[in-house]
Amino acid sequence: MTSTTSRVLKNSFSIYSAKAINLVISFFIFIHIANYLGDAEFGRLSIAITFVATFDIIANFGINQIVVRELASKRFPVESMLGAGVLLKLISSLSALLLSIIAVSLMNYAIETMLAAWIISLNLIFSSKLSSTRTICEAPFQANLKMHFPMLYNLLDNVLFAAAIIIATWKGSPSLLDIAIIYTVCNVPGALLLLTHFLRSYKFSMSKPVAVLKYLVPEAVPIALYLLFSILSTKVDIILLSRLKTDADVGIYSAATRLVYPLLFFSTSFTLSIFPLLSQYYRKDLERFYYIFNSGLKIIILLAVFLTIPLSFSADKIISTLYIDSYASAAGAFRVLILALGLSFLNFYFVDLFISMRRQKMNTVILAIALFINIVLNVLLIPRYGFLGAGYVRLATALVVFAIFCTVLYKDMKNHIVLDVRLFWLAIVYVAVQFFVGDLNIFIIAAIDLFVFTAFLFIFRVVTDEELALLKELFRSKP
Repeated sequence: MTSTTSRVLKNSFSIYSAKAINLVISFFIFIHIANYLGDAEFGRLSIAITFVATFDIIANFGINQIVVRELASKRFPVESMLGAGVLLKLISSLSALLLSIIAVSLMNYAIETMLAAWIISLNLIFSSKLSSTRTICEAPFQANLKMHFPMLYNLLDNVLFAAAIIIATWKGSPSLLDIAIIYTVCNVPGALLLLTHFLRSYKFSMSKPVAVLKYLVPEAVPIALYLLFSILSTKVDIILLSRLKTDADVGIYSAATRLVYPLLFFSTSFTLSIFPLLSQYYRKDLERFYYIFNSGLKIIILLAVFLTIPLSFSADKIISTLYIDSYASAAGAFRVLILALGLSFLNFYFVDLFISMRRQKMNTVILAIALFINIVLNVLLIPRYGFLGAGYVRLATALVVFAIFCTVLYKDMKNHIVLDVRLFWLAIVYVAVQFFVGDLNIFIIAAIDLFVFTAFLFIFRVVTDEELALLKELFRSKP
């Protein structure tokens, strides 16, 4: 194994293992918080977190992605690029903080929600959960494949948060504002450790940054525009729900979405891994590109089938197992959101496919259409159907985006798209199994589903030896 390969593998392991652990911690700790606060109070906390997160668009502005790319390519001196990146990041994140504080003050939320949002707004400066000022310190580590310590500091944030919440709810009776303070303060130690490590490892210069900034800003704008549509599409339903319905509705809907978000890790990890190969072979070997595309599409469909079908059938049992009785109605929203998740798996894959084909502008157009549909349908359906309407809108939006992607792909690649009919039969078998096991314990159902899925793959050899070799190649080539 070459030194470069070893570095890539170690770097990838650091990133994915830390992300996986963080997701698990967040998954369970927010279930605990939801059950502790109750639907209305949890709704207020969710409004505050979601509202602040929309200003991540400004804090991010595509800066990190461009700085990492340029540090890796060494087009500019490292000190100058880092200096310009730090300066631009300070401007963007401080602007986001100021605008977030002003905007929430104008929203006529309950005073408790407003105070929580003001406190949580500080996360735009030092949280690893947002594209805060802190994240620019990660850029040189990411460019040099040395993300071990930054990911460790990010993990520290969640460990401290989980520990503080458990101790606070065990020893006392923390209020919503207390939890908002804990949510914010627990990010400070990791931010300080990262800043210290950054200052010890790298030098940066802010003298005469104009030339670098003139290059950085235009390069970052297209990414910022894409992120604008992407982030708003995932946040607008909770924001509109908070304006058109009650805090309890937001809490119930947020309880459902909190169970769905961690599952995106499976598709985003895979698409992130396959993206370099798609980009590489699109330029030099189209036949190989089409093969990788079809193999990747098969894996994504398998992931969607494996997760969405059993979870949608077991929605009531999952909600009743994880949440207190006041969240029982979240099962309907969870079922709809899980179906939308299956389509989102495919849509995320198509986004990276289009980027590899140098058609990223199409992604921006499609996301703009999705955002427009999302807003219009939410305004129409939430007043009538409440949080379930918000779930229907997310499913409808994902379906429209999927249809647009498929239409464009069919025009471009209709003679090269290969769909394995065995995937259809697997879905049919998997649905049938759910009807037979529906009355069993949820953990027994999970074991049976895993056995049936694995047996089908092996008996009918759905994944070929060459595709297994491709998966090994993906592991070796993770960024």
